[in-house]
Amino acid sequence: MTDVSIIELDDGLVVRTVRTPSLPEGVLAAAAALVFVGVAASFVAGIPQAIALASMIAAVAFFYARRPRKFELRIDKFKFIALGKVGDNLGDTRSVSVSDVRWLEYQEDTTGPETAHHPGGLYAVLKHRNLCLLPDMDEQQTASIIDRIEAKYPALREQWSRQSSFGKHFTSLGLNDE
Repeated sequence: MTDVSIIELDDGLVVRTVRTPSLPEGVLAAAAALVFVGVAASFVAGIPQAIALASMIAAVAFFYARRPRKFELRIDKFKFIALGKVGDNLGDTRSVSVSDVRWLEYQEDTTGPETAHHPGGLYAVLKHRNLCLLPDMDEQQTASIIDRIEAKYPALREQWSRQSSFGKHFTSLGLNDE
């Protein structure tokens, strides 16, 4: 689960997220490192040295896999600036002008063995591509963030609904109606 905090400033919004990977994710990373390093080291060193080296590397892999992943989205009336490394993208800053954003939406995680890294979360839909602004978010968290952005900048809602293929239901598809 991802923890979300939204800070409203005079001139914008700041959305911060923190996700700590689960214990099974850490164990899986450690097991993979243990097997790989153990087998590779056994060809070069003796069995006791290979076991010791593999155990140390497995511990490092466990703690590295369990480190918190932090992301931040800064929004003002001119641009969205996303901070944090997402997938294979070079660098850890993504910026997009508000005028280039057709709408914001939730997209599911479609990462797989034969597909590129595409985490679930908040995406900006641009004319020719989609840009991940905040990964590791569920649909409810994403809808809540979009609602806060629209409340702060009502003109964006109007701009987005005109361009969206969903019309006035572009963010929730009616899911948030009570």
